[in-house]
Amino acid sequence: MKKIVTVFLCAGACMLSLRALAVEPKALISAVVEQGQPYAEGPITGAMATMLAQQTHSQAVPFMRIERLVSNYPDCSVVGSTTRVADIPSKQGGNEGELVMVSKLTFCPPGKLPAGVHANEVVSCSIGVKDCAQFAK
Repeated sequence: MKKIVTVFLCAGACMLSLRALAVEPKALISAVVEQGQPYAEGPITGAMATMLAQQTHSQAVPFMRIERLVSNYPDCSVVGSTTRVADIPSKQGGNEGELVMVSKLTFCPPGKLPAGVHANEVVSCSIGVKDCAQFAK
């Protein structure tokens, strides 16, 4: 019985430390765009994490990875963003799987975003094996 209690307490402590280490997505983006790291990743918090929790109804901590991409636009930085949220509940109470959303973010000085280019473009989005568009929560 002691081992089960110990494991349970460790799992709770590990979850608290994961939440404590969560950062705003802006910090991950800054590490890549401003500090020159090839990628940055980790659990996220803040407005985006709140929005994801509201839209997905998941209790899991969202995870994000930001990676530098090649930019075809002078003075602009382009990064890829992969956001993951585990344990998306179904309306019936089951588990639909993990949300995986891949986006392309283009950062340019004010007025320098090329015509026809979106600052934030969702490349793909799925929950489990289904496209996000199939879900209406």
